[in-house]
Amino acid sequence: MIKTFFRPWKNEYREGLVGFSIFMGIVFKSLFITADLVILLFLLIAEAILFLWFLAFPAVVIYLFFIKL
Repeated sequence: MIKTFFRPWKNEYREGLVGFSIFMGIVFKSLFITADLVILLFLLIAEAILFLWFLAFPAVVIYLFFIKL
């Protein structure tokens, strides 16, 4: 997306539509890149939380079974 950021949307090169197509390409590609980064950030945070839970689970089990009794 970044490589073709300033190219027209759907390669529309008809006379009179080039400027509009370039503008629409920038708008849509900006929205897609932003949405992709938000989804990526959400997935990275979720993965980090699950990974930390995975590492802490054995310690929690040992604590609950042996120390709390």
